[in-house]
Amino acid sequence: MKKLMHKQEYRIILEIIGGIVLSIVINFVSISIGYTKYFYLDNFKKEYFIKLLGLPIYKIYNKIGTPILANMIFIGVICSILVVFLMELFIARKQRGATND
Repeated sequence: MKKLMHKQEYRIILEIIGGIVLSIVINFVSISIGYTKYFYLDNFKKEYFIKLLGLPIYKIYNKIGTPILANMIFIGVICSILVVFLMELFIARKQRGATND
């Protein structure tokens, strides 16, 4: 039983890290797309916010960008929770399917 608990703890830690990495990639892609829109489509507005799911994650003011860390961290937490929940759900279904066979 102890060995199983250690496996589950390590698995959840890896899932949390995976969620953080996923949020980094999502934020990176969103900021890249936002910069592209700012420079090529919006003709250099004085102030421009890059939003993800309605939350501003990056502010461009006079061609200088500033991250809005609170919202980026919030997105990271949501991604981590979703990855842990979905992976544990998948593993539970897989284990239940293996016991029914």
